[in-house]
Amino acid sequence: MFRTVGLFVAAAFISGISLLSVASRAQPAKPEVGEIQVGILPISAHVPIFAAQELGYFAEGGLKVTIQFSGGGAELVPLLIQGQMQIAHVPVSAVLQARERNLDVVMIGPGTYVEKSQPPGQTATIVKADSKIERLSDLAGKKIAVPVINSVNWLYNRAQLQKAGVDPKTVTYVELPFPNMLDAVLNGYVDAASIVQPFLYFGTSTGKVRVLGYDILDVQPGAQVAGFTVSRKWALSNPRTLAVFQHAVARAVDYLTANDAEAVKIITKFTKTKPEVIAGTGLPSWSNELSAEKIEVQMRLAAQQGLLQRPQDVRQLIWSDAR
Repeated sequence: MFRTVGLFVAAAFISGISLLSVASRAQPAKPEVGEIQVGILPISAHVPIFAAQELGYFAEGGLKVTIQFSGGGAELVPLLIQGQMQIAHVPVSAVLQARERNLDVVMIGPGTYVEKSQPPGQTATIVKADSKIERLSDLAGKKIAVPVINSVNWLYNRAQLQKAGVDPKTVTYVELPFPNMLDAVLNGYVDAASIVQPFLYFGTSTGKVRVLGYDILDVQPGAQVAGFTVSRKWALSNPRTLAVFQHAVARAVDYLTANDAEAVKIITKFTKTKPEVIAGTGLPSWSNELSAEKIEVQMRLAAQQGLLQRPQDVRQLIWSDAR
């Protein structure tokens, strides 16, 4: 089900818990355990953990991290609860749904993936270049590809359509893996697709598809899309291990943010993507803090679209070692 990086390479309350100063703090104390399993997707948005490993930050803290790849962030939550892995990079929407099911998982700040605040975004709704669909409002009654129904892509696509005056209930959503979406659009299997980088770049660079809108950016610029998640039980039992992990990932985010050229090299190695593709897609954005305010916005969207049945105190979703 998973592949280790050694074998395969294919986000104190203020508006959250501020961990921007983590990288400048002294190295945390020796971790309780020397090795942990961490689940991510093999995409550039998740590269901070690979950077922390490549730069030796985990080793400096006395921690060995085995990276396991998954097909989707939501499927990692049960593995956290079962103890099959200790940390995973999971969409905020999936964590909200897990907590509604009384699964006690919490998110930490370092390595949080953030959508852009200015276009172009990293997620977009595309159609065939010669399609008669000219604007988002034309998608009423159409078929749209998303990776998983009830996923973060599905959520923001529906919110984007609603903002454009489309009743999402009139849209038929079709589940397709991102690599298959371009062919599905070009062959008419679907009318549109909610797609992410680098597949967005692959399509637009050929001139065969065009962008109608940027799903997440159009709805919530700067949204915190996904971040590292742990079970509260494990965090309480292993505070020093978690602190070492957070420290290393925060340092990696600082390094990637300050060194674009090095970030391109690390992403190239991690994802096996050509540098020119990375140049075309643009570097992802990350944060070392979680914003309760931004998560609150996403929680309201999830409730409006039927993903959540009741409101939550989002501050309880954000891990604090003071608890």
